[in-house]
Amino acid sequence: MKTDKFSSIPALLIVLILIFSGCSATKKTAGAGVEGTWEYAITGAPQGDVHGNMMITKVSNVYKGTLNLPDGTQTDISNLAIVKKVLTGKFEFSNMTIDMTGTFETDKYTGTVSSQGYSFPMTATKKK
Repeated sequence: MKTDKFSSIPALLIVLILIFSGCSATKKTAGAGVEGTWEYAITGAPQGDVHGNMMITKVSNVYKGTLNLPDGTQTDISNLAIVKKVLTGKFEFSNMTIDMTGTFETDKYTGTVSSQGYSFPMTATKKK
């Protein structure tokens, strides 16, 4: 039986395609890269623009978040969920519950905070 030295090339190509497609799929996991410290700005608020840090951690597949507020205090982000790079959560400020939602895009975050019918843009940049 005569074998052609090129007969195994299609099988090799299939194996390589499966390996590379598997590697690229793992890079697209939801929420990958959102952990860390983010410098945020909330613009147009009645008391003026608000700046601080937002810290996102992940322990046992559960996200936790905190915000450093302008008055020097820190508040937890409750009901925090990050699914497909979209963040939803709530935090307390001046006896109000503030809803937040936004999207992570590499090292940028763009979203809104809202309460009592008012909504303000929130942006953030990941600290390196």
